[in-house]
Amino acid sequence: MNIRLFEARCAACRASFAKPELGDFAYGSFIFTGVSGTVHAYFEAIENPVWKRAEGFVPTLTNGIQRGDFLLAACAHFADPVGGQRLTADHVCPKCRSHELASWAGQRMGEAEIPEASFRTFLSLAEADRLREIAEFKSGFEAQQCAASDASE
Repeated sequence: MNIRLFEARCAACRASFAKPELGDFAYGSFIFTGVSGTVHAYFEAIENPVWKRAEGFVPTLTNGIQRGDFLLAACAHFADPVGGQRLTADHVCPKCRSHELASWAGQRMGEAEIPEASFRTFLSLAEADRLREIAEFKSGFEAQQCAASDASE
């Protein structure tokens, strides 16, 4: 999919880089970023089978974790790598790998062809294995969110 790029600036290292943006009317559509910040994938949540399976774990979320944060993180985690990079639902600076942006949606910097996120590996698992993987991810995600909350207090 051809997606517009806009200038973003990293809060940690102040580097400026092109970041794909979908706009305000892209309901249910998201951009995942590679862990090194150099690749992206387009994700359509509506009717996505991984999103639907992960939704089954939402009622048991603890520590005030937001439904959308969990679902996006889970889908990014179970997506197939792009360019050898695992994907994340967070923004990633391609220079220092920080997840903190000082600014985004700045000046338009062109367009890029962004592949659609795929889930072949995860969907090839038996259903029981998929559910186990989601449960393990949920446990780790909750622990990470709790630790982050404790650190910010």
